[in-house]
This record gives sequence, structure tokens and C-alpha cells, in this order.
Amino acid sequence: MLNNDGATLGEYRSYVNKVGNKRYYSSTDAKLFFGDEELEEIVSINWQMQEPKMPLYGYNSFTFDEVAVGSRIIQGTFVINYLIPNYLAKLVRTNAKSSSVEAEDKKSNDQSDAGKKTTTAATAHDKPGDSVYSSDSGTGGKINHHRAHTTLPQNFSIKIRYGSDKEGKVPYITFDEVWLQGVAHTITENGSPIYEQYSFIARDVGYSAWSR
Repeated sequence: MLNNDGATLGEYRSYVNKVGNKRYYSSTDAKLFFGDEELEEIVSINWQMQEPKMPLYGYNSFTFDEVAVGSRIIQGTFVINYLIPNYLAKLVRTNAKSSSVEAEDKKSNDQSDAGKKTTTAATAHDKPGDSVYSSDSGTGGKINHHRAHTTLPQNFSIKIRYGSDKEGKVPYITFDEVWLQGVAHTITENGSPIYEQYSFIARDVGYSAWSR
């Protein structure tokens, strides 16, 4: 589980007293990073964390006696301006911290190819993220991926930072072990930019306050 301590209330009050006023953040103050790479094309992001609870009642209890805690899940969506095919996958792969993603992709490819004869054309095409937008050549237009193989980026971190570097220490939120689940395009006739919307899940979320 990530560090969720952040700043104590006393530290926050000391900070407010030092700068002389409270800081209320807006969307213009937020920046989104994939690993260490800033995603400048971000339009919006929303997420929620759920921790289901179930009340437990004893015999003849009018109010619950205990509470059973379920499993945590973080789910969300974000929208970016469409730039180039597979832009998001390229951004994740070029990030210095994406080595774990490449290792998982290689493992998935090895499992997919085990005991299965593939052609050179099919092997060249079967790269993470490419088959979502690319047309297949040499296989009659048919794409057959193993269930263990995913075409969307996986197992990377997303960080949302509030405030500017000029402010010194700023708060941020980090999503750990992010897996993209789906992608959709939005094209309208009014001339607005083409949007790509992604849905994702994350293993955990951490809050780190007053740290760059």
C-alpha cells in the first residue's frame, strides 16, 4: 500500500500561516504525469476509490455489531486530445520507469507464442498497443491475440500534481500499478478536437502532501 500519510493538520496550518493565505487549487493548477513524463494532451480525468463495507448483525441486534471490510478498487477515466496513433503506448514505453511494462509485455508474448507457430508478418504486427489502430497485413485481416496479451499500456504509475514548481513543495496524488481497460474516440461535427477516452483501474492510490 502506498504512503497515505501526507501532511499532518499541524503542518498544513503552519504552511498556511507561513504563506499568509489558504491555497485553493483549480484545474489550471493540475498537471498529470505518466511515470516522469508529463501528459500535456490531458483534457480531463476523474476517478473514484471504493472500499465496500458490510454491516454484521448478531442475533436480535437492532444495530450492527461489526463491519466487514471488502476489497479496495480504484477506477477512473481520462480524456486526451488525439495526437498520433498509439501515442499513449509510446509515451509509457519511452518513460524510464516503464521497464516493468516491457518485461510484462515480453512475458505475455512468450506465453502467447509458446507451442504456437507464427508467421514473421504476424509476429512483427503483434506489438503492445499497435493492433488497436494498425491494419494487419499478411493474415487476411484477422487478428487473434492470446487472452494473456494486452494491447493497452499496463503496470505504470499516474501522478497528479497540484500547483507550480515555483511554489516549492506541492501536494500530489499517485496511482500505483495502473492498467488501461478500454479506449474510445469522440468525433463531432462541430469542429472540436478529436478526443481519446481511456478507462483504467489502479492497484492503490497514495496522497503525498507538500513534496515536489
